[in-house]
Amino acid sequence: MLTLIRAAAGCKDKELDGKYLARAVVSVGNTVLTASADITVKRKRLFVVKAAGETGELTLYLMSGADAPQNSQVHIPDDTYEMIVSHDDIEEYLKISGDTNPVHTGECPVVPGFLMLMKLIPHTNISADARFYMPVYAGERLYVRAEKTCITVYSERGIALQVKININQLKL
Repeated sequence: MLTLIRAAAGCKDKELDGKYLARAVVSVGNTVLTASADITVKRKRLFVVKAAGETGELTLYLMSGADAPQNSQVHIPDDTYEMIVSHDDIEEYLKISGDTNPVHTGECPVVPGFLMLMKLIPHTNISADARFYMPVYAGERLYVRAEKTCITVYSERGIALQVKININQLKL
């Protein structure tokens, strides 16, 4: 999976500056040795980056510019557990992945989407659809609700991320 992430992260870096990961679709087999990535759609606020390797593929939907809508009354369910992604977590991930997007550095870095996914889903042989509703920042308190086929991550600002696991495609 890291080979796919590295390929996507290095994809025409200059064109991706300042973009937020809005959605990710992942399909990974056992091992990916080589991968390449290209920007396949480029609109005013949307970039679609596709990375493909020998046994998997990764599609990233990147958005820029607009602030996420903030909910005035955020309801966080009782059956959640707390999670915080630290600056150190991000720095370690950036070294491993080779991700050079500047939104992931500085005083208040955005947590890389795949770092969030790696913390939420430690199993590598899955097929999942992740939708990122708003950026998550280093040190931000998050609340995770895990159900059988859906993981929802809440912040104080609202729903930040939902991951739907394709249980029919789970490869154990």
